[in-house]
Amino acid sequence: MNMSSMPMMPKHAEMLQRLRAASADNFDMMYKREQMMAHEEALMMHRTYADRGDNPALKTMAARAVPMIQMHMSRARALPGRM
Repeated sequence: MNMSSMPMMPKHAEMLQRLRAASADNFDMMYKREQMMAHEEALMMHRTYADRGDNPALKTMAARAVPMIQMHMSRARALPGRM
C-alpha cells in the first residue's frame, strides 16, 4: 500500500484540521503545540517499546530512535509561538 494513500488516524486528522482552522495570528502557536504533542507521543511509544517490546530487532530500533525524537522535540520547543 502506498503510504500517501493510507488514511490518517482520527487523532492526527483532528490535529491537521486544527492547524487548517487556525488564524494567521495563532498558527505558529498551534503548530508548535501540535508538534510537541506528536513528539511526546512518539517518544513515549518508542521508550515503552524499547523497554517492553517483544521483538528484539524492533526494540533495538525503538531505542535508537529515542535520541532522534528528543532532538526533534528540542527543535520543536525552539519554534516561534508561545504555548
